Amino acid sequence: VGVVKSVQLFGVFVSLGGGVTGLCHISEVSDDVVQDPRQKFSPGQKVTAAITKIDIAKRRVSLSLKASTLSQASDPTLVE
Repeated sequence: VGVVKSVQLFGVFVSLGGGVTGLCHISEVSDDVVQDPRQKFSPGQKVTAAITKIDIAKRRVSLSLKASTLSQASDPTLVE
């Protein structure tokens, strides 16, 4: 379980612990169309996220909060 750090119009930043924060782009926050993620998420909220991409060179972690992605993941990343 990660914790929402901040919510922007383009997506949700989730703290995964250990100083690592990932971005869940607006296209990956829900299986439904979300116009404004601020209406669905708030800072401090606990969420379950799947890591979809790690870019070591750019030091970026991409996440998905979609239920369909989480159900397809063999081992969704749950970090407390």
